[in-house]
Amino acid sequence: MNRTRTIQVRKDLIKMMRESAEYIGRDFTEPDDDWIFVMMGYSPDGARVIGVDPAMFDTEEGKDRLAEALAAFAQENGFVAYGMVISMWYYEIGKETADALDRAGKGWPKASQSPNRKEGLLIIGADRFGEEGISADIIRHEGKPPTLTEWKPMPNDDGPGESHIEGRFVEPMRRALRHQG
Repeated sequence: MNRTRTIQVRKDLIKMMRESAEYIGRDFTEPDDDWIFVMMGYSPDGARVIGVDPAMFDTEEGKDRLAEALAAFAQENGFVAYGMVISMWYYEIGKETADALDRAGKGWPKASQSPNRKEGLLIIGADRFGEEGISADIIRHEGKPPTLTEWKPMPNDDGPGESHIEGRFVEPMRRALRHQG
């Protein structure tokens, strides 16, 4: 599959994942309803949707094992692109604070433990040429189901339509897709 077609598949996966997340959210009825992790992979043989037991997210070890298993599955099945929907915690800090944390060498605090954390939904699309993502905040309402804010593109560090996304699930998938093509 050529570069142009592969990148278009990535964009199509992001669009499908966004539309699916919005559709699922419309059916929520409870304040604690949530979006589950879903991955869709595309190979020349077609697309596959991969659902994951939410219990895999209960421990750090489970998350690490899942990330490696998904990457192995992607490589074994010849995925040339994938899309992921991930519910997440995050926080925003300024460049000066980020630089100070980097200089201190102690690592950044976990978003899930930050008092300034926000809840969001991240959609990532990737192929061997790069990755891009969009995110929306999850807004929790007293006595009502959660809603999403407007989708925003992830920071664009690597050129038009590209971003460099890091994370537990992204790095193993990046390695798996490097072997495709």
